[in-house]
Amino acid sequence: MKIETIIISGCSFVHGYDLCYEKFGLRPHTFSHLVDGLINAEQRAFSNGASLPGQLARIFDCKVINLAMAGESNDYIANSLVTYLNKNKKSIDPATTLIIAGWTEPERWPFFLDRGVLNTCVSQVTNYIKIVKAQEMNANTERRVADYEQLLGIEKLWHENEAMSYTGYFHHAPLIVMLQQYAESLGLRLCCFNSLQIYPLSPTFKSSYHSYDPIINWNNWYPAKNQRSYDWNWDQHMNKHMIPKTSSHHPSLLAVELFSQQLSDFIKNNY
Repeated sequence: MKIETIIISGCSFVHGYDLCYEKFGLRPHTFSHLVDGLINAEQRAFSNGASLPGQLARIFDCKVINLAMAGESNDYIANSLVTYLNKNKKSIDPATTLIIAGWTEPERWPFFLDRGVLNTCVSQVTNYIKIVKAQEMNANTERRVADYEQLLGIEKLWHENEAMSYTGYFHHAPLIVMLQQYAESLGLRLCCFNSLQIYPLSPTFKSSYHSYDPIINWNNWYPAKNQRSYDWNWDQHMNKHMIPKTSSHHPSLLAVELFSQQLSDFIKNNY
């Protein structure tokens, strides 16, 4: 497959969050709506080029549409891609376009509030509150802390029930199927990988999720083109191989360069 365009979405790992902060000695920001307003043109250009989408653009010498946003959920990743494809399907060439989904942790859910969307990993609410409180407190951050505190009950439920890890997958699987089937309906090829997965599926409940196996095309999945690929994630890979991360535990420039090459090799060999 000759790739001329890549359309990619994901969370902060794909977005390239923290890359320019490390290089320019800036204090990392926690939320994506702050990121876009607090870096200058030079810093943004570096981040765009150093990020996974930027690296893939260089490797394949192609155009890359980067829809990734720091802090977003799998709901956003699937919907951003489907929305973009639907709006632009008449101008997209299936023969030369590859869709990539860098899925995030299945426990990160969007909560639609009157004042906006609150994305949070429901198993890590206490940690999110600590992160926000470490920021400069103002009316916005105080409201965010109050919103998070209302989710502490869900976090407690999560940690007291081993089966809750299946809840995350059960929420994620239909999004995978939706994106896969919509891409296929347009004749487009899809490549998937997991950036984050804090809680693997409970062995007790793994048999339950086999109902999705015949529907999900595991051939689309990095690194092994099979169901075991779902248990692989970029974050765990960095930990296992002691690949450096940034100060906020995101992929470092070295980590992005290494993974970009590994993912591009997978694509070249299978698409």
